[in-house]
Amino acid sequence: TVVIRLRKPWNAAVHVFFAQADFVYGILPKHAFPDTKVVGSAWESAPFGTGPFRVKTWLRGDRIVLEANPYYRPKPKLSQIVFQIVPNLNSNFVALRSGAADIGALTAENVSQAQGVPGVRVERFPENATRLLYLNTQRSPTGDPRVRHAIADALDYDALANAWRNQFPPAASFLPPPIVRWKAAAIAPYRHDPDAARRELDAAGWRLRNGVRVKGGVPFGGLIGVNSEDPINVRIATLVQAQLAAAGMPLTIKANPTRIWFSPEGLLRNGKGTIIGETWVGGGDPEQSLNLRCVEAIRGGDNHSFYCSPRFEALFDDQSRTPSQAQRDRDFNAIAQLVHDDAPVIPLYYESRLMGVSNRVSGYRLNMLWLPVNAEMWDAR
Repeated sequence: TVVIRLRKPWNAAVHVFFAQADFVYGILPKHAFPDTKVVGSAWESAPFGTGPFRVKTWLRGDRIVLEANPYYRPKPKLSQIVFQIVPNLNSNFVALRSGAADIGALTAENVSQAQGVPGVRVERFPENATRLLYLNTQRSPTGDPRVRHAIADALDYDALANAWRNQFPPAASFLPPPIVRWKAAAIAPYRHDPDAARRELDAAGWRLRNGVRVKGGVPFGGLIGVNSEDPINVRIATLVQAQLAAAGMPLTIKANPTRIWFSPEGLLRNGKGTIIGETWVGGGDPEQSLNLRCVEAIRGGDNHSFYCSPRFEALFDDQSRTPSQAQRDRDFNAIAQLVHDDAPVIPLYYESRLMGVSNRVSGYRLNMLWLPVNAEMWDAR
């Protein structure tokens, strides 16, 4: 028995602790550990639990073989599942096309090809994730909300959709897509409005000189940070750069490899970027999608806009402790509207997991956080 005592009311507690998320709080078997040290323990190489499958073989860098748990009920339909490690997502598609794999993740680039492969179907699993452009609120020029709105107005969202091959639905709010219990009030998405962008820049003191906006003798400039190993991220950055340059807002693209991108030294988290493109994945509770808090507006934190609003903090605190679900919904709606008005982020699209699945496989499902659903019901014939 595990007993959790809270020091104060926390509405998200049940979902944070007990629902599936990208951070999972598991209950570990005491007899598997000689002490409280988990990292580096034997259990890490052969983990086990109460689920329908357990680790049989783990060849690091090659494959993981799961076998059915004989104690699980109902009895799993599959005797084993093999996770074959491949170099990249293109290798997934090649394995699917050749029949070497039954299931593989697809990309926006190859999903159309996969739809034409005999014996393979494409499954789309909506994710609790939103692709966003983070605008740095603590650096010039995007520290000015009028400039942030000018950027939002200058972008051509229909053209930007080419970066993800129009494979994902457009997003209006930075909060979760409509696959969780909370349903957002209607938020008008940002629209391509070059005239409004010009008015915002003029009002902010950025005057057009020879095709470039200038303020106090300083030309508009900054960095677009990009993960060089994320093809969609690269394409989005390239299109954003071109569209903003056409509006007199030239920016330079700077790329980081993944190992640097997610570190405190990378542009995603070091506060040196002007615009950062990245996906935020929430959890089972809407609170887990609120990564714009002041406490996270630090180097190495998750608030990539470095946004800090007393109003946001007050609404966050209220949704956390109010006993009224209706009031909590109103708080989330107010947060969504506040963020839309302040524009520290520009929502682009809601993510979906694109999977190629052999027609001989049945019952295969993933939840909104990519985790397997009822794996004991998966079957292959």
